[in-house]
Amino acid sequence: MAHLTEEQLEEALAGAAEGAEHLKRCPACRSRLAAHRAVQLRLRAAFAHVRAPAGLADRIHQQLTASPAEMRPRTRRAPRVLRLWPALAAAAALLVGVPLLLHYLSPSSAAAAARLVQIHEDNVVEAGGFHREADPQRVAAWLGEQTGRAPAAPHPCRQCGAVDGCSVATFRGESVGTYRFDTPEGKVSIVIVVEPPEALALAPAGKRHGRDVWSGRHGGCEVAAVRIGERTYCAVGRLGFGELAGVLGWAVPELPGVPSEPCPFCGRRPGR
Repeated sequence: MAHLTEEQLEEALAGAAEGAEHLKRCPACRSRLAAHRAVQLRLRAAFAHVRAPAGLADRIHQQLTASPAEMRPRTRRAPRVLRLWPALAAAAALLVGVPLLLHYLSPSSAAAAARLVQIHEDNVVEAGGFHREADPQRVAAWLGEQTGRAPAAPHPCRQCGAVDGCSVATFRGESVGTYRFDTPEGKVSIVIVVEPPEALALAPAGKRHGRDVWSGRHGGCEVAAVRIGERTYCAVGRLGFGELAGVLGWAVPELPGVPSEPCPFCGRRPGR
């Protein structure tokens, strides 16, 4: 079966109907499309807050519509530092912008983000040897037996959440543990990997649960993540970032002296 070309994938990303039937039948092309979409979304997020300086459009318009006499250069030369400023500004933009673009366009980061979403989608449909289990302690023990690294036992809100299964997935050639929460807003997967958040095309998003939180959006899913020791706990689902970050609190160990955050759905604190 011939795969879609890069041009066809770009057209599919733009919403073209051509290739839709092939994508339904071809997991490889769906994965490539998810990687393309992840790059597109990360670029949009990276530059969402970039704004032109106030009055720039008016100044450009004035220069374009000015008469030849008005455009005649002044005889007084600017100080050398000021004359060099455009070049310095361009160099600074390259130093900042090129690494940023390389980070967000990194195929490995985009592919990792797409894989997180695919693991979640497999959990939703219970594919790939999904193991049904509702006891949080047994979930942690089962994943420890399968991967050799037991995660922290989940502790969902008693009113709004429940663990309903787990599985082992392959992520960058390694076996990783993942389990699923059932919430009032839909299914959420917790995927535990060794890669740091930066390698997953995620961006810093402040602090939650006393820890630095990272966020991203890939293939129609939101991702919230925290780094604990040598592992990154990723919450993946089609919920808002606030809800996902709250659900992430059900997965990570509580920090001593840090008050537990209320449930993102009912507002209750643990134990109430």
